[in-house]
Amino acid sequence: MMHSPEAGPRPGVIVLGNMITNFGNSLYVVGLFIFIARDYPNPLFLGMIQAAAYLPVVLFSFQGGIRADRENRIRIISGSDILRGAGFISAALLFFSRVSIHPMLILIPMVLFNAFMQARFTPAVMSYLLDINLYMKRRGKQSGRMQKGPDWFSLRTAVTHLASLAGQGAGAVLSGLLGMSWLLVISGAGFLFSGFWERTSADAPKAAGDSAHGVGDENFSLRGVMGHIRRLHAFHRLGVPVYLYLGIQGVNSMLVINMPFFLLRRLGAPEMFLGLAMAALFGGSLLYAAADSLLLSKVSWGRGKAGLFGLLYAGFLLLMSMVPGGYLEGSGMMFRGLFPLLILLICGALLSAVYLSTLRELHAQSAGQGSGGYLGLLEAMGTAVLPVSYLVNSAIAGLLPLDTPWLLRSASAVLFTGIMIMILVKRYSGSGKT
Repeated sequence: MMHSPEAGPRPGVIVLGNMITNFGNSLYVVGLFIFIARDYPNPLFLGMIQAAAYLPVVLFSFQGGIRADRENRIRIISGSDILRGAGFISAALLFFSRVSIHPMLILIPMVLFNAFMQARFTPAVMSYLLDINLYMKRRGKQSGRMQKGPDWFSLRTAVTHLASLAGQGAGAVLSGLLGMSWLLVISGAGFLFSGFWERTSADAPKAAGDSAHGVGDENFSLRGVMGHIRRLHAFHRLGVPVYLYLGIQGVNSMLVINMPFFLLRRLGAPEMFLGLAMAALFGGSLLYAAADSLLLSKVSWGRGKAGLFGLLYAGFLLLMSMVPGGYLEGSGMMFRGLFPLLILLICGALLSAVYLSTLRELHAQSAGQGSGGYLGLLEAMGTAVLPVSYLVNSAIAGLLPLDTPWLLRSASAVLFTGIMIMILVKRYSGSGKT
């Protein structure tokens, strides 16, 4: 199943392969949490698993992006999936063999290895699909025809979200039926299948100059990282909403931390409503990505409007905080519950809009300057924001009543103020772009 030199790029294969691996990844993650909660209920183990999942992405995504610039991305994508599949199968075999070793000594290295491979895989996939979009647009302009087909980068976001939802549900059901070992086998088989299938594609044409910017060991040094961070700031001044992208990660953590208490304690919702709320938030992101892939990416107002999307997100957070206490108590809860679910659906869509707009603009501005490295660096920085923001916001939330609406109002105020400051700074610094 090796691709031949004359084989062309097959973005559909990469997107579907990514969908399969996301399903497997979500399947095993849910099974892993259930396994720990049921058989080894120690918060230390959950903390170690979370650290193992975050740390390699923070440390190695930038290097993964540089390698995506300088190497064949199909080999990175397929190789990462094959190695991860082999890692899952190996861990499953250790479980089946019943060796006298603590399961955490198997699972934590496996999670670390999976995250390390993810740090190589994600920048390569993002730059590959964004380059495919750029190539198709340039070819359309040369031929005088409108671009046909979906926006592959947005489509990948939509289908992987759908696969994650399906994987989470399957993991919850199959964990009790099959156990952790067989979940690892299923996940590993999916990764292996995807990895070998992805090798039937060829790499996408890279923007001229990208490979040159991926060459040299200095890219992996602290000086190289700082240089890229300074250039990210320069791209921000050119209209790439880098700081909004990072800031909205922290603001979203305020929503996620406050939402269970706000819905269950303040609004009086039953526990099952929390699952619907999380599905609405996730589903909104999925729906926007699907719409963007098929339509919005082809019209001007679907691009470069992350600031507008951020302001709308702040407004809907404020609207959610205004829902009165006890709103979901008593009869008619499901009908009244449509209102907060709709707000969360829109919030999910706006988060997806900021994500897609930022990465698309960053790729457009950095094409020919080592775009993979910048995409990888932003991925690393965004991942690093999450644990810090969860820790800080959890500490702040502990000082307030758990059902307070003021966390949502604070999140809205912080986001609104930050965006307005960025708009004013850009306007008065003469950049002319918002």
